[in-house]
Amino acid sequence: MQQNETETLAHHDLFFERQHQYHLSQKNKKFSEYMQRLEKSYDTNVFTSCTSWNKSSFDLESLVCQSDTLTQKGGYFLRYNQTGVAINPSHDFLQTFSSLGFHLWHIDAVVVTHFSEEIMTHLKQLYQRNKELNHTLLSKNVAPHVIRYFLHPQAFINYAKDLRPTFKEERESIVCLDTFESQEAQKISDSITMCYTTSQDLSLQLRFDLENGQSVGIALHAASLDEKEAFFAPSFFASCSMLVTKPLASFVPSEKMSLVLVGDFDASKGDTRLEEVKRMRCTTSCATCSIFPMDEKLMVDLDSLTFRLDDARYAALAAHELAVIRTGDFAPLTYVAVNQML
Repeated sequence: MQQNETETLAHHDLFFERQHQYHLSQKNKKFSEYMQRLEKSYDTNVFTSCTSWNKSSFDLESLVCQSDTLTQKGGYFLRYNQTGVAINPSHDFLQTFSSLGFHLWHIDAVVVTHFSEEIMTHLKQLYQRNKELNHTLLSKNVAPHVIRYFLHPQAFINYAKDLRPTFKEERESIVCLDTFESQEAQKISDSITMCYTTSQDLSLQLRFDLENGQSVGIALHAASLDEKEAFFAPSFFASCSMLVTKPLASFVPSEKMSLVLVGDFDASKGDTRLEEVKRMRCTTSCATCSIFPMDEKLMVDLDSLTFRLDDARYAALAAHELAVIRTGDFAPLTYVAVNQML
């Protein structure tokens, strides 16, 4: 009797090991295919939105849960001179990122501007994917791909231990973004300097100063609407040619600012994306500043501040050549050339 039980256990162990080895072989096959993927023919220097709605409709779960389930999430990606920076990657970031033709090794740095359980959950997934990719690279005698993590102080305290280095090349890859002065700076690469400051709600506001003279401001987690107008008064964003922000009740762009992208919309009052942007356009006195809503896969060229569309007929569109269409509540926005419309 005991011998039969032993043989049965051995049989189960053998089956388990075979299943495990098959799973590993399939995973390695997929990773090998992934490593051979070619990037789409986008220009090198781009800013991309990976945001989308968590819920596409007001179903029962949406109504019972807090309105936060209906906010836009996903994060953003900036790539300049072969260096890629992911900003607050969360809901479906990697799926959208990959669908745009980017590869995991195009991410050289990740920046987290505020403490969020959801962001950190997805960040750990990104960390794990890169760890698996590096094991595949090492098996092919290729140096591991290093991602540097720049974390909000609260995120650093709670989660730095989960991002600990696996390879010696990853030493000092986790940075805490403490602010001891009114603004601090971190060198992301030779051509990207990231400046950051703390806002009223203790989240971090970012400015990426690029080698070509452009500056991209990221101000998505500012405080309440009443405080936002005051928050934009300081000189922190004055040098920005492009600003990424939440909807603002009142907004005065700096003289250099020519493009404003509005994102992270709150759906608690319905799909008001176009209405919010129209209001901002009406209250903005600067005729040279263009304001557009951001949605999934919107891509901006960081050299010319023109828009990139999937349509090959329109490789680059200036702001006055771009039209935005809402096809339904909480549906992805459609970006088309103005001359495509009758």
